[in-house]
Amino acid sequence: LGTTLDDAAGEAFDKGAKILGLPYPGGPLVDAMAKQGDARRFDLPLPQVKGLDMSFSGVKSAFRNRVLSIPPDALEDELPHLCASLQRSIVDILLRKLQKAGRTLGIPRVAVSGGVSANSALREQVQALAEREGWEVFIPPFAYCTDNAAMIGMTGHFLYHSGRFAALDTVPVPRW
Repeated sequence: LGTTLDDAAGEAFDKGAKILGLPYPGGPLVDAMAKQGDARRFDLPLPQVKGLDMSFSGVKSAFRNRVLSIPPDALEDELPHLCASLQRSIVDILLRKLQKAGRTLGIPRVAVSGGVSANSALREQVQALAEREGWEVFIPPFAYCTDNAAMIGMTGHFLYHSGRFAALDTVPVPRW
């Protein structure tokens, strides 16, 4: 339907965390800290990418510039607000494109997957959007969102049961 033109959403969370000096993987830390912050404290851009594709590099650059504009002695107090603002921007981009895809293509069902599906704001807001739009939504249990091996295993399970197999000489595509 659409793809990222640069970083994946999860990478944007991790890179935002790195800008803040948080350890890898930073996405879960951003999510946890965002719960204590004001998501409207810092405005970050919502890139206007045509179609259903997405871009997170502008958000990442604006976030870096915003962090650098904060006096070092004030940064710790601003961390929850910075995390909440970053999370809001990334989730808003995903939701806007999801809503556009659903309305444009008449999609009745939505599945949320990948490591970023562990993000609490994304999970809650996709569920709310699906209810407003009348979509059936599939969000895996949290435990299966944080383990790539489980996601890969489930993908293999579904492919196997649908009769889709890859030849032994298949070249993997790490980025779809």
